[in-house]
Amino acid sequence: LIPSHGGSGVVIHTQRDRTWILSAAHLFKGKKPIRIEVPMAKVANPKKVGVFLIARDARRDLALVELRFGPLPYVAPVSERGTTLTRGQWLLSVGYDRLRKPAQMQWTRLQSISGGVPYTTKPPWHGRSGGALLDMKTGRLVGIVSGYERPYPSGRGVYVSLQAIHQFLYNYARPTPRIIEQRFRQPRVLEQRWSCPT
Repeated sequence: LIPSHGGSGVVIHTQRDRTWILSAAHLFKGKKPIRIEVPMAKVANPKKVGVFLIARDARRDLALVELRFGPLPYVAPVSERGTTLTRGQWLLSVGYDRLRKPAQMQWTRLQSISGGVPYTTKPPWHGRSGGALLDMKTGRLVGIVSGYERPYPSGRGVYVSLQAIHQFLYNYARPTPRIIEQRFRQPRVLEQRWSCPT
């Protein structure tokens, strides 16, 4: 949950003292400090960590945030390059609708892919931007929530494609990401206010 920017994010990699979170670029406008809340199996004392915006690509609607904390107990790795989605395939859309906890998990079908953009039969709602579109056969990420078509809720869900995600990560996350903007000069508190459902 990224309450400071009104949206969601997806942990795509986590290791000791470092976690990468993929989200939507349209959330990260201006100079507002980033605040992230992460579900933990056990609630621990707040920790002071760095939060950095590594990359933002408005055209692809993707952003990469680095959290100087980890490992986290969950991750949704990006699906392999070349993974294909088929029309009618069941997928899981995940994020924090209206910034409310716990995360919303909505089954939806892939309706079409047009101009490289995946569309689903059920649209996400505000707050789910930056959240995950998951292939539940593999548990891997195949898209990022970008928006929805009007009128709601009869419009389609709009997502960033897996191909765009791979290109974005290739451009900005190899071999070591370049920090383009340091949001905090001093470490800030990573909030661990709640536990994930068991």
